[in-house]
Amino acid sequence: MSYPHYSDIGTEITLDFDEDVSSLTVAKIIAKKPDRITTVLWTASLASGNEGITYTIKDGDLDQAGVWVLQGYVELSGGWSGYSTTTEMTVKARLADAS
Repeated sequence: MSYPHYSDIGTEITLDFDEDVSSLTVAKIIAKKPDRITTVLWTASLASGNEGITYTIKDGDLDQAGVWVLQGYVELSGGWSGYSTTTEMTVKARLADAS
């Protein structure tokens, strides 16, 4: 995957749990922005393969260039809840607006 860029739309983010999470009832991605102050929650869904969650970036989500820290969170129907390992995603700056 190439690096996403500031204000991209449609980039898919997938985080793995390395175990079956197909019975999830809640799936979120916690994203800490490069300013290291702001944290946002993105509502995710089950990824193919049943061991991860996925989210497709929407307009306005990637509003800062730099290193984002991501972590998945799920709640399963059997009562278990937990987090994925954290991962970093570099969002590149763009040269100019396309419009």
